[in-house]
Amino acid sequence: WELTSITSFLLIGLRGGDAESRQGARLALLITGSGGLALLAGVLLIGDAVGSYDVTTVLAAAGELQQHPLYGWMLGLVLF
Repeated sequence: WELTSITSFLLIGLRGGDAESRQGARLALLITGSGGLALLAGVLLIGDAVGSYDVTTVLAAAGELQQHPLYGWMLGLVLF
């Protein structure tokens, strides 16, 4: 995921002398980096709520997960 952040930064900021290009590259890095951190936080919350980070275990506990008090935060962070 973070390779996408770095690649976007480098591709957008290819014209290093242009101030607008540098600003766009910083914005792309900020957006993709914060999206990656939000996804990580959401996955960590889901794994903590279920007690496992195994995908099959998480999918099997979908009903239990939906009843968790932090379900809205988990869903929002993953979708962000």
